[in-house]
Amino acid sequence: MGAAPRLSAVVVHWGDPGPLAGLAAAWPDDPRFELLVVDNGGPAGEGTDAAGAWAAVERRGRVLRPGTNLGFGGGADAGIAAARGDLLLILNPDARPAPGALEALLAGFDAHPEAAGLAPKLLGDDGEPQYAWQLRRLPSAGQLLAQAAGLPLAPEARREPAAGEAVEQPAAAALALTRDAYRRAGGFDPGFQPAWFEDVDLAARFHRLGLPLLYHPDAVFHHSQGATVGQLGYGRFLWIYQRNLVRYLGKHHGGLTALAARLLLPLGLALRFAALPLRKPHRAATRRQAARGLANALTGALTSWRRPKKWTPQTPENKAPTQVPGTWERAHVSKPSAEVPVTSSRAYMSNAEAVSQDLAAVAVCIVTRDSAPDVADCFAAVAALTHRPLSVVVVDCASSDGTVAEVERHRGVLAAAGVPLTVVPLDDNLGFAGGMNAALDAADAPWVLSLNADAWPAPDYVDRLLARAAAHPNLSVGAVTGRLLRLAGADSNGDGRRLDACGMRLTRTWRHLDRGSGERDDGRYDHPARVFGATGAASLFRRAALDDAALDGDPFDPLFHSFREDAELAFRLRERGWEVLYEPAAVADHRRFNLPERRSAMPAAVNYHSLKNRYLLRLYHQTGRNLLRTLLPTLARDAAALGYVLLRERSSLAAYAWLWRNRRRLLDRRRRVQARRLLPAADLDRWFGREEMPL
Repeated sequence: MGAAPRLSAVVVHWGDPGPLAGLAAAWPDDPRFELLVVDNGGPAGEGTDAAGAWAAVERRGRVLRPGTNLGFGGGADAGIAAARGDLLLILNPDARPAPGALEALLAGFDAHPEAAGLAPKLLGDDGEPQYAWQLRRLPSAGQLLAQAAGLPLAPEARREPAAGEAVEQPAAAALALTRDAYRRAGGFDPGFQPAWFEDVDLAARFHRLGLPLLYHPDAVFHHSQGATVGQLGYGRFLWIYQRNLVRYLGKHHGGLTALAARLLLPLGLALRFAALPLRKPHRAATRRQAARGLANALTGALTSWRRPKKWTPQTPENKAPTQVPGTWERAHVSKPSAEVPVTSSRAYMSNAEAVSQDLAAVAVCIVTRDSAPDVADCFAAVAALTHRPLSVVVVDCASSDGTVAEVERHRGVLAAAGVPLTVVPLDDNLGFAGGMNAALDAADAPWVLSLNADAWPAPDYVDRLLARAAAHPNLSVGAVTGRLLRLAGADSNGDGRRLDACGMRLTRTWRHLDRGSGERDDGRYDHPARVFGATGAASLFRRAALDDAALDGDPFDPLFHSFREDAELAFRLRERGWEVLYEPAAVADHRRFNLPERRSAMPAAVNYHSLKNRYLLRLYHQTGRNLLRTLLPTLARDAAALGYVLLRERSSLAAYAWLWRNRRRLLDRRRRVQARRLLPAADLDRWFGREEMPL
C-alpha cells in the first residue's frame, strides 16, 4: 500500500460531480497528499460528463461509496475513518488548491505544532477573498435566539485576521485539522443532518477544549461558492436549518435555551410572514414560495419538526441542500439531503471499507487471572476463528496458578494457525478494567475482540460480527456483540441450552442485565437489534470508538477494577454517540461462574467491587431528569442492598467508606465525563426499561 500520506483530503460529494473534475485537475500527483471523495449519490447535473468527472477523481485518489446518503457530517466522518494521513483536509467539491497550497499547509503545521487546525485563505472565482463569511466568531446564545425571533442582527465587523491568529469558527469549505485534535473534539456530529450547524458545532467543541484553529493565508484555495438553496426549496431549508439551530443551542447552551428558541421560532416566522408584502426573503424565488415555506417551517416548529406527510424534507430524490452563506450558515455545495438514522459524531466505515482486509484486522484481547484451566480451550477456539488478519494479546493480572506458563505452553496452537501472540504479565492485579487497558496499549488493530478465557467463540464469530457492523453504514457502530450460551448442560434443567448474554439492557433501578441470561434459548433473541451495551466476555469493539470514549487515555475506567466496567463503558460510548449492535448468528460458549444469583459464593473482593461500582456508575452518568424518573425504585434497591450488606455481607461495608473518601476525585471525574457528552441525556434515558431497539 506504500507509505502513508502526510495529508488526506476528504471531500463529501452529493449530486453533480462536475466540480470534482476541476478539483482532480488541481490535485498534485504527489504521494504526500491523498484525495478521498465520499460519494453520497444524487443526480448529476444536466450536461455534466459524470463518467469523465469520476474517472478524473479516481486517477488522482480514491472514491468511497457508502451505498447510502450519510449527510455531510456522516460522510466526513466516514471519509476520515478511511483516510490514511495524520493531517486531514476537509474540502468542498468546488474548492481546489492553488499551486503550492498543500505544501503550505504542511509547512504551517510544522511551524505551528500547537495548532489543532489551519484555515487557509479562500479566494472566489473573481479573485476576491472570502474571509468575511469564512472566518467568524462563534455565535452567542443571544444572537441565535434573536435570529430565531426574526430580529435583525447588527452587522459583524469583518477584517482579515493576521497570519497565525486564532479563529473561532472557520468554514469547513476548506479546513485542515490534525487527526489527534479531530479525535479529541469528537469529529462531526451527523445528528445535524443533512447539513447546517455541523461545522459550527465542531468549532464550538474545539474552542471549549482549548484546541486552537489558526488562520494560515500562505495556503490559498479557490472556492466557487456556487451555493444555493433553490433546489431544496425555501420551506425545507428553513425546516432543517431551524431544527439544527435548536439542536445546537441544546448541545452548547442548555435545554432551557433550546426551549426558548422553540418558543421564539413561531414568533419569528410570523414576523417574516407579516413582512412578506414589503420584503421577500432572498433565498425564496417568489413571495408565494416564501409563504408556503414559512408555513411549512412553522408547522415544523410547532410539531417538534415532525415531517409533513406531503413532503419528505430529506430524501435521496431531493436536490442537495446547498446554501448561500447567511447569518451563521456555511457553504457546503455538495451537502446531501438524505436523512439516515445516524446518532453519532464518530467516524465509521462504509460496508466495503469495514470488511476490507486492511481495515478489518482484529486483535483478540484476553485478560487472565488464575485462568490456567481455561487457556487450552480458549486458544483452540481462537485458533479456529476463520477471520484474518488476527492477533492475540494476553494480559495476566498476577496469577498464582501458573496461567502465564500455560499460555506460553499453548503458544504453538496460535502459531500453527498464523496468529501472533503477545503476552503482558502484570505484577499486580489491576482487574478486568486495568488489564483491558494494558491489552489495548499492546494491540494494534482497528477492531478489538474482548474475550474472557472461559468464553469460546464459534469459528465464524468475528466474521459475523464484522458483517453486522458493515451492514449498517448509516450507524456509527462502536461495538457488536453476539449470542453467548452457557455450556451444554449448565442450568439446562433438561429443556435445552440456556442463554448467557444477548447484549445488555438497563432497568429502571439502574441495574444492567444481560439480555436472556439464564433463559432457555427458545428463539426470542434470534433477530439482530440495537442494544444498550456489550458484555466484555466476548464482544467486538471498534478501536476508534474506544479511543474516542476514553478518559485520561483509558477506555475502561480503572477505578471499576472488576464488575460493571463494561456497563460504564457502554454509557460513555452512547454519550459520545456510538451504537451497539447484537448479532444472533454469532455464537459463543461461556462458562461464567460469577452471576448475581451466586453472589454468596463469590470472593469478598468481587462483591466489594460490585457494590462500589453500582454507585460509581450512577455518580458518573445519572442526570437530574433521570434521578427524578428513577428515584423511588432506585432508593428501594439501595435500601435492600444496604440491608443485605449489614446482615449478610459486612465485608462490603468498606465500599461505602471508599466512596466517601474519594468523593472529590469522583465528582471531578463526573464533571469531565459529563463535559464530553455529545448526545442529550434524553437519548440515554429511553434505554431504561427497554430490551432493545430495532435496526
